[in-house]
Amino acid sequence: VDQTVLPWQVPSPETVGAILEAAQQDLTSTIPALLALAAALPSRKALSSEREQGELGGAVSGLIQQLAQIHPKSRPSQDCVEKAVMLIKDACSQDQAKVIELRKGVTEESLASRAASMPPSASAARSSACCAWPFGAVRLALRPSHITLLDGKAEAKLISGLDQALTKLLNSLSQAIAFDKVSLQNNIETWAIDQLTHLGGLNVRSYAVGQRLLVHQNGAWLEQAVTQSERSSAQHQFESNGGQLSVPLQPWNHAPLVLPLASFETLRARHASTLCSQHASIVDALSGQRLDIFDQCVPIKVVTTAEQALPSLTEVGGLASWLLSTHTGRRDSADTSSAACLLLTAPPAAGKTCLMSQLVMHVLQSKECDMVPILIKVQELQRHLLNETNQLIFERSWNWVDAFLQCVHGAGSDLYRMLRQALMARRALVLLDGIDEGGKARDAIERHVTEVLAPQGHAMLITSRPAGLIKDRFNEHFLLVKLEPLSEAQQKEVIVRRLGRSEHSGLLEYLCNPERVPLDNETQQRVTGNPLMLSMVISIFQTKQGTDSTMPATITELYETASRAMLERVDRKERGAAASAAAVPHLTSLLEATFFEAHAAEVRDFGDEQLNRAALALFSPDNLKELEEIKQLDQHPESRSACDIFASTLRAVREQIKRTFSSKLEQYPELSLDVACAALPAQAKEALRAVRERVAQDRLPLLSLLEAEPLRMRSSHLSFQEYFVVRAICTGKHRLPCESPPWKWGPFWANVVKMGSENGTEFGNGLLRAASVEGDELNIPRELDGDRPTVLGVVCALLGSLRVLDLSGNQLGPEGGAAA
Repeated sequence: VDQTVLPWQVPSPETVGAILEAAQQDLTSTIPALLALAAALPSRKALSSEREQGELGGAVSGLIQQLAQIHPKSRPSQDCVEKAVMLIKDACSQDQAKVIELRKGVTEESLASRAASMPPSASAARSSACCAWPFGAVRLALRPSHITLLDGKAEAKLISGLDQALTKLLNSLSQAIAFDKVSLQNNIETWAIDQLTHLGGLNVRSYAVGQRLLVHQNGAWLEQAVTQSERSSAQHQFESNGGQLSVPLQPWNHAPLVLPLASFETLRARHASTLCSQHASIVDALSGQRLDIFDQCVPIKVVTTAEQALPSLTEVGGLASWLLSTHTGRRDSADTSSAACLLLTAPPAAGKTCLMSQLVMHVLQSKECDMVPILIKVQELQRHLLNETNQLIFERSWNWVDAFLQCVHGAGSDLYRMLRQALMARRALVLLDGIDEGGKARDAIERHVTEVLAPQGHAMLITSRPAGLIKDRFNEHFLLVKLEPLSEAQQKEVIVRRLGRSEHSGLLEYLCNPERVPLDNETQQRVTGNPLMLSMVISIFQTKQGTDSTMPATITELYETASRAMLERVDRKERGAAASAAAVPHLTSLLEATFFEAHAAEVRDFGDEQLNRAALALFSPDNLKELEEIKQLDQHPESRSACDIFASTLRAVREQIKRTFSSKLEQYPELSLDVACAALPAQAKEALRAVRERVAQDRLPLLSLLEAEPLRMRSSHLSFQEYFVVRAICTGKHRLPCESPPWKWGPFWANVVKMGSENGTEFGNGLLRAASVEGDELNIPRELDGDRPTVLGVVCALLGSLRVLDLSGNQLGPEGGAAA
């Protein structure tokens, strides 16, 4: 059943009934009548005898009359009949024209042949009379034997031509009335759906008597059974206090009963309790402190960028109130005059995820709220979407939120059934956090959100970084809002809450000095307007109190100091400061490489494969290169050269590994990396073991454990992953996939390029090494692709590292883009 409900309107039952009746009549009467016309095709003999009359002949006119007696109701069927009549008439007209052409051609050919064979004495007579001779009338003027021979040839040629034309006419008539049953049915059904969609009738649900529903009436959700309903009518009757209650059903005030009401409410309360425990506080990644979402985090300001002003949307509490009131309007009166979806954009680390937690808490604490928040991190949606084992689930589900819930909770679980019922009643508040983190599935997810979820009438809040966002997609169903940087007053409020009134003066003094605080490259405002940056500054300030070390002066230094502090914080507790300081450099190298491998694959969630690849890239890059070559040969065996003996040997070794591990390698391709990692030096294997152990025990603050077996983790914040990717690129040790050079990067790399720009030529040199570019010359005419702002940032970074850069043909300007 199509679940599209917008635009919402309720046509009269008579209008809907007329469309359904027309479609039904054409399916049951018109199609059989059209298919029966095949038996009415005129015979060859009848067509031949009536040929001079064309479409007016008895056989053809009878066929046209039978078509006229069919009275289709739907537009596709009417077009089909009209087209058949037109094809029949055209075929007859073309045949008549062909007959005239054949007779004229044979006559002229015959006359010309006879004229050439005339005796000279007959030439004058031929000149005056040839144009008036009828076919075969020259017999008296020429020798009878010769005339008879030429007439026979001409007549035979004419008969053959007429016979071929008759065959063509018969075929044309047959094709004109050759109807495909399946195509006719599909066209009629498509027409009916389009008509109902245009009128709003497709959105109307008519339930059979006895169908149990969850219905909202008089301020409460009730479990009801239909006692009376009419086809194509939204009006339904239910039992109520011994009488009958009539309710017009619309998408926001009912749903088919999946769970009994008591069970639904119990599960909803349990789901709300779980959300509260998850979002009432957040863990500061740097200090490890748990911060209350309201007491220690300031309300983040938002501003509406849509044309219509929404003064209530000034902070997260206003967002929650607006979403709840919009849903109430739809639930109680089917008011769809305004959008019920918000798209919130903000730069990296601006507080989008924190805002989501605050929003969840505001919604759950609302006394009149009957909505069910469903919060999904888009990188997790992407992982399930790209998993081949989930392909059928996503293909068969009515939307991808429902499919995701099936993957996470199981299609048979009570929790999934409760959430599904909330979705079906449009009382779920769908929260999609970080649509920019969709990686390779980003475009598909954006299209699904705007073309499926929004037209289905769900209330939604979507967050995203601005880079690469196609805002035009969201114009129809979404209002656009963006996060504002923290004001100076808000920054001071956060500092006082975190440090207390007696210890914050030194930090405020630092913030007031524009020469000491890092500035954002784009806005030229101090970076502490960004919540994550402010949190890092506070934590760094706390660690430096009582020491002579200075505060960071650039964003890169800020991330470097913060990440080192995060790693040392846990390690110091167990080893002591000296041992910790010695261990961190070794550990950070492996983290750099791991984050680089994850980012190169454009994923947030990663595991053993990226970790093993990172270790090989650091300690055995040649082995990693050989494995990549084998992989390429496996995928493209035709690319093998005859002299590639070494690759052949490696292939044989890999085949032996396959036989040893049987089907395991097919199921788990990362095992081949495990085999290679088993031969790494002891220090490399110790680093791998340490990372796996620390992540599993939640003792590596930069990484969050998602799943222990198989290992799955992600960076504590995408910005930290991007910072370490910049570091990895600057080392020049890591290589990008050949199909993803920097000049073809998408928006997933936008913040990497922005951060990397602070590192000058070191970053540019690293980009060239990562793309396997040798020398100081790069020719990439007509090869710039991906997200144009990101790619232009790459070009700027490369300029300082190259002697020649050819960008011709990339539509960059009148000079063709060549720089030297």
